[in-house]
Amino acid sequence: MKRGALLALSIVVLAFGSAASAADDPALRVVDACRAKLDAQSDLGLERVQRRCPELLPALDRAPWRGMLPKSLRQEDISSDSLRALSDLVRQSQTRLPATATLDDRQLERSLAALGQQGQEGATRWER
Repeated sequence: MKRGALLALSIVVLAFGSAASAADDPALRVVDACRAKLDAQSDLGLERVQRRCPELLPALDRAPWRGMLPKSLRQEDISSDSLRALSDLVRQSQTRLPATATLDDRQLERSLAALGQQGQEGATRWER
């Protein structure tokens, strides 16, 4: 039981830990730099954004998280608000698990000991 729980936790930690951190993500830096150049009121739509940030689409095409982008990205309107939402989503997906998300084996053993054999001996699955 311990081994299975530790394996599951390890898989989760590896999945989150393997994502590049936002500070090391060149595509995310391009998105943030582009947002800083855009005027939220007038720079709306792919054409205007592309004029102000010609490096944006190539960076998005190379991003490790490009799978999060909609297939119709080039037809949709892009704005500083949508780039902010994208940046937030990428950062949230790259957030590591908090340090408090560790298993306490002693607490599990105490909880299982408190349950004892109740409901285990002579009981069918339906009776449990």
